[in-house]
Amino acid sequence: MQATAPHILGWILFRRFGDTGAMSFLDEAMQLQRRALTEMHPSQIHERHQHLRCLGFYVLRRFEFLGHYSDLEEAISVFEESMRLCPPTHTAHGKPIQGMLLAMQRK
Repeated sequence: MQATAPHILGWILFRRFGDTGAMSFLDEAMQLQRRALTEMHPSQIHERHQHLRCLGFYVLRRFEFLGHYSDLEEAISVFEESMRLCPPTHTAHGKPIQGMLLAMQRK
């Protein structure tokens, strides 16, 4: 449960960024998602791909907003790790693939 609160709060801030365009919301969402990944309890390791996927979308959105190529490279890297960790039988298996395709399209 440790990683759940930062994950949810990060999603709320990401949505708030979408509504306002205020970069501070996106930056904080990314910080919280990174925190969720570092605070993840070993029993939650099977959820790591979901947190990575969210972080990938946040970083990709920052690339779209600011145009920094390093953000695009980071998003691709994070989506790759998420795809690697997501079991092929998981119901959300297509989501990191979708993120990767979006990132590659922008490259």
